[in-house]
Amino acid sequence: MDGTVIVEIQRACGLSNSEYRLFDVTSRILGCRRVRPYVNCKLQWGTAMTESRGTSFVEAPEDGSWFNWGGRLEFPVKADFWRASRFSISMEVLDKRELQGTLRGDSLIGTGEIFLDPNTVASTPQQGIELFRNGKSAGELILAVRMEAPDQARAIMAASTCCPLTRVVHALAQVLRAPNAVELLMAARPNILQLSEDAESEVHRLLKAWVQRFCQQTLQLSGVETDDQIISALWRLARSAQEIVACCAPSGTDDVPDIVVAWLKTFFSSCAGAEAQLNEERLRNLLTMREQTGAGHANPEEELLQMGVQVRNLESSMLPAVLARFQEAAQGSEDEVFTCEQIVQDGRALPGLSVILRRSPGADTGFHVFIYHTVSIREWQANSLIDPCTRAALRAEDILPVS
Repeated sequence: MDGTVIVEIQRACGLSNSEYRLFDVTSRILGCRRVRPYVNCKLQWGTAMTESRGTSFVEAPEDGSWFNWGGRLEFPVKADFWRASRFSISMEVLDKRELQGTLRGDSLIGTGEIFLDPNTVASTPQQGIELFRNGKSAGELILAVRMEAPDQARAIMAASTCCPLTRVVHALAQVLRAPNAVELLMAARPNILQLSEDAESEVHRLLKAWVQRFCQQTLQLSGVETDDQIISALWRLARSAQEIVACCAPSGTDDVPDIVVAWLKTFFSSCAGAEAQLNEERLRNLLTMREQTGAGHANPEEELLQMGVQVRNLESSMLPAVLARFQEAAQGSEDEVFTCEQIVQDGRALPGLSVILRRSPGADTGFHVFIYHTVSIREWQANSLIDPCTRAALRAEDILPVS
């Protein structure tokens, strides 16, 4: 199998009665009627479905109050599970009977179902599921759901130089779906990235959002792409990762790609349980990849205005570069580094953005353009006086509001 989904039934309430059957009233009057619930559960994604697995029964409070359960179910899953955009967990809660159960089967307490996004399970591992019977509420369960990557994923991370990049990317996505993935990433960061408590909390938030985007992006990959195709598909995410690193690197640090390489090597090694081998040349190609855009716009001012980008603070020579950058952000569904909100939504620029332009003769448009949330970048500039991405000196007047 290609990994495991673990479902823990942590707590439950409202399980004080089950489907009525003959002799139930007599049993209750005689004081021998108890509710002893157990769960049958299965997972489904697409057309695939696991076998049903069940917990042992527990004693439920007669008043229907909350109680701790502690049941744990493990579901081996196939490779196609990791490419699913969502999966469902179906629950059937039954009341364990003795003689009646032998003769007529156990009676139903309730059923329920929830649908989960595998890319966000790690960030919200605890899930509630309401039970129903005959259209009426019949109780509630609190579940803890987590996904464990297969051993093969860790083996790929240990020897990634021998594997196509598409397999490495999928293996990394499987590992990053674990509930403690962001904590493992934080623990693997190089010593140069020593952070204050507030800064560490902020970087944790940024990494959490980045991990979700990375896992979501891998769903669009078929698994047969060439290395060049993978680099073309993921270079924007790689740049976003570098922006996060740059935000927490000491002032004057200009070797952000080196820090990213060291960080990933440590993370891969910790996941693999041995020193990992990275194809650094391939990784650096991904980190330095940029899209060639920006030429040939007939009326960049008009196109920017249509996107909700104001041009009054921009020189005419800047417009093609700014337009190319916003189009690039739209094409890649790129998130702003401080707020983690999409820069362009439904063809319109997010309100409250500014741009910073750096002259670059090597760029198609003559500029490199960086987009930031205005309030956040102004606060950053006041505290650090440098650009969070380039580490170059940054003045307040370099921040040009555009939306």
